Amino acid sequence: MSIEEIVPAPVPEPTAAVLTVGDELLSGEVADTNSAAASIALRGRGYRVAEHRTVGDSLGAISAAIRSLLHTDAVVVIGGLGPTSDDVTRFGLADALGRELEHRAEAWDAVVERLTGFGLAVHESNRRQALFPEGSELLPNANGTAWGALLTAGDTRVVLLPGPPKECRPMLTDALDRFAAAVVPADRARWRTLGLIEGDVAAAVDEAVAASGTGVTPSYRWHYPFVDIGLSCPPGAHPALEAHIDGILDGHVVSRAGRTAFEELALAAEDAALTLDDRLTGGLLAERLGRLGMPAGAGRSVEVDAWAEGPGPDAAREHAGTWDLRCAVRTEDGSRTFALTVPRRGPEVREYAAEFVAWSVLRALRAPAPHPARTPS
Repeated sequence: MSIEEIVPAPVPEPTAAVLTVGDELLSGEVADTNSAAASIALRGRGYRVAEHRTVGDSLGAISAAIRSLLHTDAVVVIGGLGPTSDDVTRFGLADALGRELEHRAEAWDAVVERLTGFGLAVHESNRRQALFPEGSELLPNANGTAWGALLTAGDTRVVLLPGPPKECRPMLTDALDRFAAAVVPADRARWRTLGLIEGDVAAAVDEAVAASGTGVTPSYRWHYPFVDIGLSCPPGAHPALEAHIDGILDGHVVSRAGRTAFEELALAAEDAALTLDDRLTGGLLAERLGRLGMPAGAGRSVEVDAWAEGPGPDAAREHAGTWDLRCAVRTEDGSRTFALTVPRRGPEVREYAAEFVAWSVLRALRAPAPHPARTPS
């Protein structure tokens, strides 16, 4: 039996690319928030976004970028659809697709109606906002004069949208509703960890994945203070490999669902009454835990004493050395003390400490109750 028969090939995800246009994006005058919003929307429809790209207000650059992205299943082009001479995206798109621009009366009528409704003048330059490549399915703009379009180029769907976020994002939803059914993205096997170094854990997990022969791909993401590990397969698809990775990460897993320690604690501590000594984080921990809405004076009693050994993050040479964190958690079932040594990066290490304490409380609450001592007969 071949390995292909043992391990079925994964179903390929449709791919997408996002192209944003504007000199102001390249100069940094305007932050490109549309790319992230478009990626989220596409992922919610089952697309894997393979590339983000930004070009300036140049017809040639826009045309070349679009042509290079047509290997994906969907291309979202955002920006440059206004009435001024530097708004040339529609011309770049037409050039890339080898199509003529045509005047669309319904778009022109909407431009005139919106401008005159506000008592504004209609200029000859506004006419360019009614030009679209041949074969365009128009996307009305309820919040501006720049209509968008949906086109098909071979096997690729191209979405053309204006740049202002309040106009772009509702129109993107409209476009996706027309050609992409909403899906729930397949969950992946994943681990959120605390107290690990990304390079160290990646080396061990890479070795385990390679030895497994499963054909899955690992991924890693460091976002302070966590290191996330993921596999390109659903949870439970390869139990032996997951068990191996569980062993590698033993003692450091905060969540298997992508939640922070605080978020996991909010689910686990609904019936806990917390008494906290928060000298470790200077109030940050108490503030975070207060948001969990843990009832005072009711439910399971949990006493938390958190401290650090050695100089704190505000000491001299604050970006050197390590900080030794300690947390004692006392519940009705007994007391447990947790320890973690972390790089003393600076004041932000208090964020690390707060997550460490929340994680310590979580582990104490999840620990099985000790067996009662047997009385000799």
